Amino acid sequence: MANLSKSKYITCCQCPKALWLKQYKSEEMVIDPLTQARFDAGSEVGELAKRLFGDFVEVTVYKTAADKTQRLDLGAMAAATQKALAEGAENIAEAAFIYDGYYCAVDLLHKTPQGYAIYEVKSSTDLKELEVYAQDVAYQKYVLTNCGLTITGTYLVNIDNEYVLDGKLDVKGFFRINDISEAVANEYVKVPAQVKAAKKVLEGGEPKQDLAEYCKKPYACSFWNYCSRNVIPSPSVFNLYRMSFKKALEHMNEGRLSLEDMRQEKLTDLQQLQLECTLGNTSYINRKAIGEFLKKLSYPLYFLDFETEQTVIPKYQGTHPYQQVTFQYSLHYIEHEGGELKHREFLGISGEDPRRALAEQLCKDIPLNVCTTAYNKAFECTRLKELAEAFPDLAPHLLNIESHIVDLLDPFRAGYYYLPAMNGSFSIKKVLPALFPDDPELDYHNLSGGVQNGGEAMSIYPQIQFMEPEKQKKARRALLDYCCLDTLAMVKLWEKLREVSEEKTTKTFKNMMNNSFIANCPQNEDKAIENLLNAFIDNLDKKSKEQYRQVRNILEKKIEFNTDAEKNFLPLLVKLIASGRIDDCKKMIDLVRHSVYVYKWPKKQKSYSTYCNKFIDFLEKLLNSTSKKSTGIKKDITSKCTTPALTGTEEHWLKEAFQGYKVYSHEQLMKKFTARLRSQDRISGNKVWLPLRYISKLYKKNGKAKEFSDWLNNMAEEIFVHYKDDKNEIKSVQFKTQQVYLVFKKNSKCKGTYNVYVALSRENKKYEAYTPTGEGNTKVPMTVTDISDIAIDHVKPIDQTLRDLNNAGKIENLKKVSDAYQEMIKKSQNSDSNAENASLDGLNVDIDALTNELNLIREDGVLRLMHTKYNGKKSNSSTYKKIIKIKNKNTYYGILGEVIIDGEDEEKKRYLYYNLKEQNAPMRVALKELNGTEVQITKAIIDYI
Repeated sequence: MANLSKSKYITCCQCPKALWLKQYKSEEMVIDPLTQARFDAGSEVGELAKRLFGDFVEVTVYKTAADKTQRLDLGAMAAATQKALAEGAENIAEAAFIYDGYYCAVDLLHKTPQGYAIYEVKSSTDLKELEVYAQDVAYQKYVLTNCGLTITGTYLVNIDNEYVLDGKLDVKGFFRINDISEAVANEYVKVPAQVKAAKKVLEGGEPKQDLAEYCKKPYACSFWNYCSRNVIPSPSVFNLYRMSFKKALEHMNEGRLSLEDMRQEKLTDLQQLQLECTLGNTSYINRKAIGEFLKKLSYPLYFLDFETEQTVIPKYQGTHPYQQVTFQYSLHYIEHEGGELKHREFLGISGEDPRRALAEQLCKDIPLNVCTTAYNKAFECTRLKELAEAFPDLAPHLLNIESHIVDLLDPFRAGYYYLPAMNGSFSIKKVLPALFPDDPELDYHNLSGGVQNGGEAMSIYPQIQFMEPEKQKKARRALLDYCCLDTLAMVKLWEKLREVSEEKTTKTFKNMMNNSFIANCPQNEDKAIENLLNAFIDNLDKKSKEQYRQVRNILEKKIEFNTDAEKNFLPLLVKLIASGRIDDCKKMIDLVRHSVYVYKWPKKQKSYSTYCNKFIDFLEKLLNSTSKKSTGIKKDITSKCTTPALTGTEEHWLKEAFQGYKVYSHEQLMKKFTARLRSQDRISGNKVWLPLRYISKLYKKNGKAKEFSDWLNNMAEEIFVHYKDDKNEIKSVQFKTQQVYLVFKKNSKCKGTYNVYVALSRENKKYEAYTPTGEGNTKVPMTVTDISDIAIDHVKPIDQTLRDLNNAGKIENLKKVSDAYQEMIKKSQNSDSNAENASLDGLNVDIDALTNELNLIREDGVLRLMHTKYNGKKSNSSTYKKIIKIKNKNTYYGILGEVIIDGEDEEKKRYLYYNLKEQNAPMRVALKELNGTEVQITKAIIDYI
């Protein structure tokens, strides 16, 4: 068996298959330049750490292998180590030991009075990967202990990221020494079993290993391409924009791997756009949005790109470990419309700190107050700020450049322009070939000299000053060409954006709807339609644009399709729209919306599905009719309703559905639903239990979505607490349209899907409680929660109240309220210095502004303010809800928002907020710091009215 080194041991701990591949199929390893740079940095730090305790003995020995490469001579190193130990060496660098085929080289072995201490050197600045570091050191301790050494301590040496180079490098100041003995002890007991397992892996055939989180954690595996090439299709869920590796694995393990499998999943807008474009093999261009973005750019226009060196050991005075040192820039610019494309560049290769010379040249090349672009500007902006901090005399100019940078990444990252070839990435290395697939001038792979990406540039730069003149000349040219291509690419992207924003085609509306892009709409619901329409609006002629506006108004009404039968409506509606029959389409939308709103009940799924299918048949008949204008549409529907396949109830609801979507009054709701709900056991005393999604619609319609969401969260918390007490190990509570999903921990046998109903009180006309029902219709005991303060579907809108008051000839009363209140404030301020803050900002306004500024006032001008007293409990923050009621009436006309008592002293501060809402716009008037005069002032106003 081949020797098991500590690096192979760590590999086995992460993934046994990776160990086998590393030993027998190392050619399959893929190491990117940045990973290689990290390895190189580790070697550099290791060399420096050898001097940590002064003089040391180096035992590293190389031999020439059969392939002419230099490799470690393990046997010779182990022998040299034994010799150094026999001679009493205090410090041994790369001390090598072999025990039973297990090999390790200790970064630094330090002699102590009772034995030896192991010092493991890492190039990290933190201990995030402590578990891995402990595994590494535990393996070394195991080998050394079995070789007869007494290990008295185990330490991790890493970098102090606060160290700043000032004069000569201070080795001890540069490093931190961390005692990790406890972590090593935890891992040490596992080593015997782990090494046996590793030995078994190396002696066997290629292991079978599923793709899992260990493929990326704690380190990205170099064999990912090998293991995934025959498992994961391209493109796949792993390619979705900003899809985390963990989440992608979850989808894969649940059977969703291809993009086709993700149609029904909840995705972000950009992920949805990527899916639709990829599956439809089409591009997406929002010409209007791109045009708006381009308005931010002006001549003279500059395109800037930096290259940096990030050294682990600081080379220049005043720098710290891993600091980005800017050594190069490329700058393309155009001075005016139609002007010549010009270029400037800088590359510092003298070996001295390049930053000062670069900053000075940049200030000469870019004037003040000009528009500069960058791709992913955060990088360039940060470098400019760092340069400004390092050179205060240049700071005003550098910061001026930074403040005028516009990010060319923005239109792509915002989803204004997308092509399938981007494959879920907006890196310039992906966007450029997607937009210019056949342009060799813009292909980074055609660059010569070994610099085709930022990692390679960062790798070659530190070596350039030590090269022979001819090699240095080639390396310099390679760096200049690479950075130049970055800014040239930005110029080409800008030109492409201008081109597509101005592009006009003669596509008709019908062609738009027949495009392959629409093929995926039925299963992607509203967002797909929105993306579709955005993609083509600027391609339409004048007549088609008018059709577009009508269709968009229809489709943006957010129909919810929750059953397979409902989803079948959408392609038929699209065909109806494409035929130009907008009026028919409007009626279909109303019918579908109404049926979803009124007809669908959980226990009626079968009959509802039948109804949907009959409706689909009707649409098919409508589409096949010769008339473009179906004037007999109502007759057709009535005829369908009377077919033997439909029951009397279905006929009734179908006929009623045709009348169109409408919001019923409280009394109408009670009348319509009482009989049906009683048969479904949904009436209890004076309460009627309605589905959560129905209540949700009412709240959203009345602009109270946030309050309803807050209430749902409170309900979730109560459910959570209830099941916690019941020790069912609930993990979380989630709401989906009509149901509550209780998510239990993995080991729990519980299931948790619950239908939720909200009580609509028949007498008080308010929603007052909720309860979920579990499996077998078992009622779960819950605390009754009064949510009357957010039940506003029956609240009279403020603008209507004001109109009524004006019609009654009492509008002058509103002016009197304002005048009286201002007078009250003045008197209060004159007589009581403590009331100096008693003011009602914005109350004294003209008649036209009253709907936005004044309190809610009843027709007869009489209000009764319902005060809630503080209960005396001490709390840092207590909130109470209040209701304004109309005198002698039991109808809610508004909400008196919150009373907040701040501080432990209950009388310390008190604020009243009138948070009154009409259907969409909030009205806010605040009484601030009334200091005990609030009751008198508000009472005086009310009495005056």
